[in-house]
Amino acid sequence: MTATPAARLRRRPPAEPVPSRTGGSRLPSAPRERRPLLAAQAGPGGGQEEPGDGARGAEGAGRAGAADPRARGLLPPLVLGLEDCPGEQAQKVMTWDYTCAGHLGVAGSAGSGRSTLLRGIAAEVARTTSPEEVHVYGIDAGTGALLPCTRLPHVGAVVTRDQPERLRRLLDLLGREVTRRQQLLALDGLASVAEQRLAAGPQERLPYLLLLIDRWDSYVASFESVDGGALVERVELLLREGGAVGLHVVMAGDQTVCRGRMGMMLEDRLALRLPAAENYDMVGMRPRDVPVSMPSGRAFRAGARPREVQVGLLDASPAGTAQVAAVHALARQAGRQWSQVPRSRCPRHVDELPVAISLTQALALGPPPGRGSFCLAVGGDDLGLLPLRMEEVGNGVLVTGPRRSGRSTALYVGALTALDAGAQVVAVAPGRSPLRCLQGRPGVLGVLGEDAVAADLLGLIRHAPSEVLLVVDDFEFLGPDHKLAPVLEKHLKTCRDAPGGVLVSCGVDEIQGLYRGLVGQVRKNRTGLLLAPRSADDGSYLSARLPRSVGAPVPMGRGILVTAHR
Repeated sequence: MTATPAARLRRRPPAEPVPSRTGGSRLPSAPRERRPLLAAQAGPGGGQEEPGDGARGAEGAGRAGAADPRARGLLPPLVLGLEDCPGEQAQKVMTWDYTCAGHLGVAGSAGSGRSTLLRGIAAEVARTTSPEEVHVYGIDAGTGALLPCTRLPHVGAVVTRDQPERLRRLLDLLGREVTRRQQLLALDGLASVAEQRLAAGPQERLPYLLLLIDRWDSYVASFESVDGGALVERVELLLREGGAVGLHVVMAGDQTVCRGRMGMMLEDRLALRLPAAENYDMVGMRPRDVPVSMPSGRAFRAGARPREVQVGLLDASPAGTAQVAAVHALARQAGRQWSQVPRSRCPRHVDELPVAISLTQALALGPPPGRGSFCLAVGGDDLGLLPLRMEEVGNGVLVTGPRRSGRSTALYVGALTALDAGAQVVAVAPGRSPLRCLQGRPGVLGVLGEDAVAADLLGLIRHAPSEVLLVVDDFEFLGPDHKLAPVLEKHLKTCRDAPGGVLVSCGVDEIQGLYRGLVGQVRKNRTGLLLAPRSADDGSYLSARLPRSVGAPVPMGRGILVTAHR
């Protein structure tokens, strides 16, 4: 399948050398016209090929009858712009081979082209590879310049700095994937993903992972004091452990991005326009060798000898709106080209939780709960229903939170999804509750109030006690001494390893006093829904360790689902 590239990098025609402080020559700073950097012909997988650019894919395709390197798991490097070669009196294509290079650091001041370079990398990935070959994720701690990239099928998620909960999920996802790949490579006796892709079949090859971070300095300022700097340390762990398993990081920020422990792990570096000439020591330049002025996109790349480069644009117009439009055009093209790629082979999402969602919308997300399952909420990296099976969680689930946090609504949703899955339900609602609306529905054996006695409940569940789901709202109004309490506790034990069980809610302020009885027994299962947690200490009610930063105001219905096996 071929495609015409929609995103084009441009280069300038030859011009008179511009003298620098050292008397050498460098890329012209005032071009008279622009023309396409790459040839218009698309290579395998939609990528453009330029003879002599040093790419393995272009080198193999240039020989008649040669096998396609992509068939062996090799991928072409990414074109970033132009590179000045004074010794050869030429300008060459500047590339970054993420398949064998280390992490890339990009330092520059505001407006120097940092975000443009990151967008260009995401666009080049979409232009030269398929979504099952490279998965891209982004952390945007700046002004949202990476958000347009979310439309590319290769991009799983772009998380901003005002989404700490989503950021944790993204880092969890990448951390688990790094661990999984380390174990997989160790079992196969392989040292890197490059070796694995050469040895494995097309459907078994691991994709490369790219993590783009914009405004690293702002990221550190925002999260270095949150949870003891855990979110900063987890990025450092990805830098240290990710290279061998195919995870490469492109980190952009100010002059501090290449300093300290983080900077030591950035093997490849680009220095765009910086505030002082002394800052260019990160790429091995002396202050007297730095030009007096540098246009946007002009940089020096670290190496045996620093090389002057020019970052390419996606459109002839440098305006931000034109660059974003080019990304959107490429996204539409890539979406059509790779529409047949299975969803399981595409990047995993880290979807944002909705502020509010109706039951109809929640059920439409799927997956539908199977027999013996029910759902309390939607969530997960790929937003959808979160099913629970009583047989797997110990036949008791607790829903807790402060007043007006959505406890009764969660129970109502749990009861409806259990009924849809074929369960039999008995509701206990001592006060005003949406559970009373279940009366008369198919599968509902009865709805009891505060004045019910043990015989009433026993009469409803006598035919198949281990198959019935008891849904109890506001248990703090009943208490452990209520006439129904012994029957509820006995039902919890009767349903062990059976589809039935007890789904109970209790106020978070009253739960401490209910150390015995039904709530005390259900808490031992360490499974439940914590709605609107006010501090990390609320996790102790389900023996869960929550981040210390938990406690900020959240929308009604927002919570944390805790399970013992997750």
